[in-house]
Formats: sequence, C-alpha cells, structure tokens
Amino acid sequence: MEKINMAMLVAVMAFGLVFASCDDGSGGGGQDPRLNGRWQARYYDVEEFSFNFGSFGYTTFPNSTRGFEFLRGTYTTSEDSIITITVTGLYHPSGGKYSQTPGWKNRSQIVEYLKQRGSPDWLIEEELQGLGFNSFSGTYAMFGDYGLGLVFDYTYPFETGSYNLSRKL
Repeated sequence: MEKINMAMLVAVMAFGLVFASCDDGSGGGGQDPRLNGRWQARYYDVEEFSFNFGSFGYTTFPNSTRGFEFLRGTYTTSEDSIITITVTGLYHPSGGKYSQTPGWKNRSQIVEYLKQRGSPDWLIEEELQGLGFNSFSGTYAMFGDYGLGLVFDYTYPFETGSYNLSRKL
C-alpha cells in the first residue's frame, strides 16, 4: 500500500508541477468550457483528471476497483491559456501519514494532524506544496476539433516535461 501511495504522490506532484506559480495579471477567474469533462493520461490508464466549470478532480486507477478520487479543488483559466489549480481536499484512504481516519481532509486538518505528530512548520509547508494545496499555474493547449487532446507543460526544479491527456469519451 505504501508503494501505491508513493506512486500516487509522485503522479500528483508531476501533475501539480505542470504548473509554475504565476499570475497573468488579468484578474482572470473564468473557465475554458473546452476543458469540461474527464481526461485520461494518454499512454497509460492509471490517472484521470476531471474539469467541470471550475471544479477539479484527480482520480487514480479510474478503470479498476482500486480506483478512487484522490484530490479535489478548483481551477480558473485565462484567455492566454494559463490555468491555475488550487487543491482544496485530499482523500486519505487509510490512517497514517496525513490522518488516523480515512476520508476527505482539507489543508487545515492536515496541518493540525502533522503538528500533533511533531512535524516542524517548514516540513508541513513542504508536504502541502507537494500535495498541491498551494495554487499552481501553467500553460495548456488543446488539440483536435472537439478538444480531444490536452497538453500541460510543466517545469520543476529537477525536471521539465509535458502531461499528455486524451478526452475520456
């Protein structure tokens, strides 16, 4: 189970790091309706992203009985293809690193639990950043007549790359 949790965390971080914090200065706040729907990683089927009029979700193993929605949040887009995602909830399937009980946890619940376990503030902030609880921004591009392909470009201190997604019909 610990390997699956680590794999999910790495995937979430990779997706979260698709975005490098920035503000387009427009005051934004809209959503690109072409993003609405479910998107699956193009080359493997262990991740699904959903966008629905400003709501964001991340599901791991969507085509399996092991699958569950792992992250929830909000998103906005701008006219120049900047997307900003803010994670507002993390589903913790079992006790352990972020909670003693399974269920949805928000930022303050995770902070409280980690403080009770004696984690220093800098480590708590690092954990929250890794889970995507801070807002992330980046660029996106859609391909095909009906938005059948979606690419997020990301840069992270240790790597750069793209997340390539297909619309799940």
